Amino acid sequence: MTRRARSRSDAPPPADEPARTDAEIAKLPSPEERKFGRHVRTLRRARGVTQERLAERSGLSADTIRRLEHGSFSPSLDTLTKLCAGLQLLRSTLFESFELGESDLKRELIDLLSTRAPREINLATRVLRTLFDDLDGLAPALEDGEIDDDEEPTP
Repeated sequence: MTRRARSRSDAPPPADEPARTDAEIAKLPSPEERKFGRHVRTLRRARGVTQERLAERSGLSADTIRRLEHGSFSPSLDTLTKLCAGLQLLRSTLFESFELGESDLKRELIDLLSTRAPREINLATRVLRTLFDDLDGLAPALEDGEIDDDEEPTP
């Protein structure tokens, strides 16, 4: 009969050390990790992308995105940098919005522009100017109550 060598995990804990619980062995996400995961999910959904699409844009696996959103691991700086590239945000914006509990849309727009080529920025500027000119033309109708600004526009 052969005897199997005992591994450290098979050995009972020393008498002066309490046995570990299942919860200690299978580390559950902390409230802060879950909160950060929800924050990442909110940012992803605000951009209208799936976990798989964010993974492609970030150069991360879809499983990494899922685990991050679930709060089941602490990402490295490299993972956070890739995530931010996929979300088109600077790391500072990611952390600031997490700490404040809200997004700063002006800052997110600046971050988005910082990832684009000069030609794309020029095109975006022209589009925004046209949009704002049109909105300025609607301002009197909004003020007079002719147009409900909460209402979806009709084509």
